[in-house]
Amino acid sequence: DSIEQLDVRNSIKTLFHKNADVDIIKVLSLYGGEGLAPITVTQNPKNSSTLKIYFSAINPILNRNQTNKDQFQKLVEGFQDLIDVNTVFDMELMLSSMTWNIELQREKITVGDLVKITAVNVEVYINDILKEAGVPYRIAKTDSVYVIDTNYVKQLLALFSRYPSNFTEYALFRMLISVSMALPMKYRNVVEAYENALQSQSYSVSRDIQCAKITNELLPNHVGRLYVDKYFKDSTKQKVTKLVENIRQSMLQIFSSSDWMDGTTKDAAKKKAAAILDFIGYSTTITSKRLFPDVGNLTGIDFVRDLLAIRRITSAAQFNGLRYVFSRNSSSIPSAIVNAFYNPSKNSINFPAGILQKPFFDENYPSPLLYGVFGAVVGHEFTHGFDNHGSLFDEVGNQKNWWNSETKKKFNKRAEGLKKQYAEFNLCKNKKKCQYKIDGKRTLGENIADNGGLKAAFNAYKTSIKKTGEKQQMLPGLEYTDDQLFFAGFAHIWCRRTSHQSLLNQLKNEHSPARARVMVTLMNSYEFSEAFKCPPNSRMNPTKKYGVW
Repeated sequence: DSIEQLDVRNSIKTLFHKNADVDIIKVLSLYGGEGLAPITVTQNPKNSSTLKIYFSAINPILNRNQTNKDQFQKLVEGFQDLIDVNTVFDMELMLSSMTWNIELQREKITVGDLVKITAVNVEVYINDILKEAGVPYRIAKTDSVYVIDTNYVKQLLALFSRYPSNFTEYALFRMLISVSMALPMKYRNVVEAYENALQSQSYSVSRDIQCAKITNELLPNHVGRLYVDKYFKDSTKQKVTKLVENIRQSMLQIFSSSDWMDGTTKDAAKKKAAAILDFIGYSTTITSKRLFPDVGNLTGIDFVRDLLAIRRITSAAQFNGLRYVFSRNSSSIPSAIVNAFYNPSKNSINFPAGILQKPFFDENYPSPLLYGVFGAVVGHEFTHGFDNHGSLFDEVGNQKNWWNSETKKKFNKRAEGLKKQYAEFNLCKNKKKCQYKIDGKRTLGENIADNGGLKAAFNAYKTSIKKTGEKQQMLPGLEYTDDQLFFAGFAHIWCRRTSHQSLLNQLKNEHSPARARVMVTLMNSYEFSEAFKCPPNSRMNPTKKYGVW
């Protein structure tokens, strides 16, 4: 009831001061969250134990997935009693016309040089944010920061300066969207209709699920502690730790047997693989008596204000991280999420407790299924350390070139072949012409990881059963061999039906669509062709196979 009676504009308007663009940058940086904060922090690529100020991008809604103008117009009009529709629409079009170089990501520049390039006193912007966040020092023009793309930041700051009032209106709209789950039903319905239109579905998320999701996003350590205490077993961590080590040894063997790497680069690759940290289940943060961050005093009545208060506390804590030196051995992974990831700045792989359950993991899976399903996930994350992006970082997470120039050329040539293969893959069944095209460049890192990860997992599985002497156990109703079961397990994870709109959305993602993740990866696997006895030069056993590792 309190949400339905909420005075929305009053709850959020105190953050905004029209015609004061410095305030808007501060508001978005402290309250905007990922994708909306123009100034945030990033790990120093040259010294991964420290943080640096980072000028990021504001991601326009029109650039997200396959949003069209009609869908966006309906979304904006749903908030017309709170914002000026035409102003918001015009600002969105301006932002969506601005792009950044995805290959740069982090350019180093001094504050003084950034002031010269942008003709905007960014020193004031940064220090205003640091003061608000409670950071006890100020940045100078001689200090260096990182930017996503110098030309993009120049355009963005020019937009702030030229249209401060209009950008304030746009920022208000984006903030409303970001807290829509805490707004009255009529606004939630507008956002839900928009999301359903994107996915070509008709689906309503229950209130309890929405609340659980919000709580997990805002208080990941608190929720993680509850989840781990109730569902995560020490025996799971022990089994995953052993599997991870087996995959590591498989990666080391792949490097040792490589016929295209020089000796020095091989040694560097093996040194990096040996140094990869693995964080399994949860971080030590959630086991402490004082969970971070302290959320302070909340109203308990105004959901919007409480949500924004927690977001600000989290942002302030991140900015305060500029004061400290961090250890690689610490981790802040959220536990109650179904995901896995590689962090190049720490050279670490992370497997939260949330993914260590079916269908990805079960302690009772037979080895072929365990390695085909979760082993491929582990191999995927390991391989990210040696894809087109991860390969730019050394064993402690610093950006450093450890490649012999000739070997790097061979790496790039192999990557180019994989990029071309995915770009040419036909996603349409039984059709020569297909409207769906994979961006081989955007998906390259994930495709390298899929192919290399499957190979590492298969080799680790074969080594494991050889060591343990585990014999084939036929599952009731199945006639697969162990090797076939391994690949069936891998394919099963990506088995799904996809709508036209969902597939269009997926094609803007850095991951290839599920069909390609299975088909192309298996086409490139000699072991798959042998296991299923695919005829030479057949669709699933082409003469030319691609892969970096």
